Amino acid sequence: MGRIKERFGRIDAMFVNAGAGKFVPFDQVTEAFYDELMAVNLKGLFFTVQKALPLMQPGSSVVLNASLNAHKGMPGTTVYGATKAAVVNLARTMSADLIPRGIRVNSVSPGPIESSLLKRLGMTQEQLQQTNDWIKSRCR
Repeated sequence: MGRIKERFGRIDAMFVNAGAGKFVPFDQVTEAFYDELMAVNLKGLFFTVQKALPLMQPGSSVVLNASLNAHKGMPGTTVYGATKAAVVNLARTMSADLIPRGIRVNSVSPGPIESSLLKRLGMTQEQLQQTNDWIKSRCR
């Protein structure tokens, strides 16, 4: 935030997209896995906004990136989905806290987006297509 202040002096709009997408079946979730996802997807987001507040003026805007998993239950996404549901709620409660300062807070919950993320998991082209098809079928 110090560098932002030096270079720009303020923050007018901030899109907070910190997050880790890791998925394991419910019965395989460890406390370390749970803590890691909560720390990155929720704690990191929360304190990023908090540290940015001194640079935000009335009329500033914050957008928190959630996920469709905040609204839909899918296998293997128990912890991830819980963190993203918390992000949606955090936008609501943070908005109530910051409205007196004239700062807007919203969240977005994107669905499947074509990206290189799945390719980095080492899947074959056929596995990639099956995974993409499965994700899209769950979003209807």
